[in-house]
Amino acid sequence: MGKIIVPVVLCGGSGVRLWPLSRKQSPKQFLQLLSGKSLFDQTVGRCKTVCPAVTPLFITTQEYKFLVKDALGALGVQGDILVEPTGRNTAAALCVAALWIQQNYDDALMLVLPSDQIIADEEAFGECIQRCVTTALEGGWVLVGAKAKTPTEKYGYILPQSAGNANCSLFEVGGFIEKPDIELARELVADGWVWHAGISLVSPKKLLDEIDRSVPLVKSACDLAIKGIENAGGFIFLPNAAYACVPSLQIDKRVLEQASDIFVVLFDSAWRDVGSFDEMEQLAEDMGDGNRACGDVVLESAKRTYVRSPHRLTVAVGVEDLNIIDTKDALLITKKGCDRELNAVLETLQAMDRPEMKFHQRVARPWGHYDVITETPFYKVKCILVRPGCAISKQFHNHRAEHWVVVKGTATITRDEEEFELGVDESTFIPQGTVHRLENRSTKPLELVEVQTGSKLCEDDIVRLDDDYGRV
Repeated sequence: MGKIIVPVVLCGGSGVRLWPLSRKQSPKQFLQLLSGKSLFDQTVGRCKTVCPAVTPLFITTQEYKFLVKDALGALGVQGDILVEPTGRNTAAALCVAALWIQQNYDDALMLVLPSDQIIADEEAFGECIQRCVTTALEGGWVLVGAKAKTPTEKYGYILPQSAGNANCSLFEVGGFIEKPDIELARELVADGWVWHAGISLVSPKKLLDEIDRSVPLVKSACDLAIKGIENAGGFIFLPNAAYACVPSLQIDKRVLEQASDIFVVLFDSAWRDVGSFDEMEQLAEDMGDGNRACGDVVLESAKRTYVRSPHRLTVAVGVEDLNIIDTKDALLITKKGCDRELNAVLETLQAMDRPEMKFHQRVARPWGHYDVITETPFYKVKCILVRPGCAISKQFHNHRAEHWVVVKGTATITRDEEEFELGVDESTFIPQGTVHRLENRSTKPLELVEVQTGSKLCEDDIVRLDDDYGRV
């Protein structure tokens, strides 16, 4: 039997980089961007390819823990889900992961994997990682360097220097440069620098020693936090108070670039970090004249334009150098190369607390999901799906009433002290301030239409009294 390698999958993010496709509560790794699979699903498959007999460790936050759990359930895959009470950046996440692995395995390596990347040849990737095992066992920290196809400002770069061992694809690291300007990027590619893929193989001891040497406050704070972990509801929770004391630092800048015995293995197969529409358009159908499209799209006299329109017909005539991204509730039209201006607009939308920055029309919940059909200042209409055996929290609303009509399945309703069932085409009314709960005790999905009326129709008008999922 070979060396135990524990995949550590990083599942954080802000949901901004691919807006309006991604949102704060549905970041890009959970979106089905191609082939009916999400980037998260593909990463889980990558874990099975490299470490088929080992349960992966997923590092995520409170906001995404149910997305991780539901995605694993849909795949039929077991995973240990370590939940940060709030994101504290990569140094903290990998530090607690290393401490957890030390507690649960006698001797193992950790394979760090972002959950939002595309690797076309999984078999070649597995072979690449296996070439790194001996170096990692000997105390080296091995990074994966993807061959730089074109100069870009979007990635970090690593310089492969002298060969680290007899394996000609493994090199000592001669330097790091994070997201250079385009002129410097051209020089780096010409000089043989490679993209920093954010993937690495290292022993927990090596990682912890380097963190302790470079940022000892991270190590000491994580030591305290890991002692207070609690297992509940299929999650491993880090304690709020202790983890809040962990400094928020990037492991690349504060640890890796100061560490010793750092190596890079060259990975020549296709690799993509889908962090911008420039990368996304490469996945779409080539329409000629530099145009690419996904969905119901008609282009005429257009050049170098990318259109994604999965929900309705989009026609673009006589345009050049545009990204056109259409979703059910938001349309983005931007000239290519305007990333800085786009980021400024997104910051403005966030400051305005626009719901389109947080949610899609379909919002995932641990019990199922809901779709917002229409919304005005006076009423909101939702379609709600509750999975078999699931229930919304016992709750009430201070500012709204709700009307429910069952369209599929059987609903069990608690309304104050009353409990009753509703079948298809039956309805009920939940007055403002009434304690209520909706349950699906059957083995089939429950679907209903909800009409909200009142002075406040946002999601923060929910007072939870009891919840199966530990939400406050």
